[in-house]
Amino acid sequence: MTSAMVNALIKQITGTNEEAREECEAARKLLPPAAPKYLSAYVEACFGLVVSPGGPQKKPESCPYWQRAVQIWRDYPPPADNDEIALKYARRLEGWKNSVAKDCPSAGIAPTASADSAKATPIVVPGGATVETLENISYVMPGGWIIDRFNPTGGGAYFKNSALEYTLAVYRGAANETGDYPEKEKLGSGRILEWKYTSFVGSGKHFMFFARVKFDAADVYMGMTSSGSSEAGVDKATALEIVRKLAETMRVLGPRRCIADCGPGTITPAK
Repeated sequence: MTSAMVNALIKQITGTNEEAREECEAARKLLPPAAPKYLSAYVEACFGLVVSPGGPQKKPESCPYWQRAVQIWRDYPPPADNDEIALKYARRLEGWKNSVAKDCPSAGIAPTASADSAKATPIVVPGGATVETLENISYVMPGGWIIDRFNPTGGGAYFKNSALEYTLAVYRGAANETGDYPEKEKLGSGRILEWKYTSFVGSGKHFMFFARVKFDAADVYMGMTSSGSSEAGVDKATALEIVRKLAETMRVLGPRRCIADCGPGTITPAK
């Protein structure tokens, strides 16, 4: 189903809207009568994506498709064998709810929690303070950062540093996930820090930095991007210094404490 959505988007870009809709219809025909009902939500979302030309503008034609996708997902929730799969599905629903809020202005749909959290008052994090999120991970933050928001679906934290003009996301993932992190180094604590330095597709200028630390119970990710206008983007040496400090102090405290409707984490100043 997700491949069908990708194929439909490719057709919309390289072909016509009619060809894109044909890809969604082909996905619908793949579903036998006995297929789990939640799978048809992907078909509705597929049409929501391509029923009208793309762009940032509102697309009222897409509204009923998004509404049906959300309703199907709620009526027939997909099975989840573990917290990470449940989180993936919760993020899917959140994205569709955001599309309803955008494309259905007359439906009276309230913005989702993620939209509300983006308006939260930033929280200054004193240097050396410990941040603990409802993902049940903690780490000590260096000075100069504020918490811009906590993710309401998974509980991860998003930070900003006005002096560096960087944004930083720290979040929990499933243990032993795959992914291309070609650089590795052993830290003083014995932990292995994996990282990569890349750029926006087609840009080659605005560099981004991603890192990961593996624990027995979970992997923890850090992603840093430039929030300023400088084409230099994120400086590799600066980024490495920051994520090394975070990685050395990271702890996985136990299972996730929330999947959706997550509240804020806590900040404990250094003693």
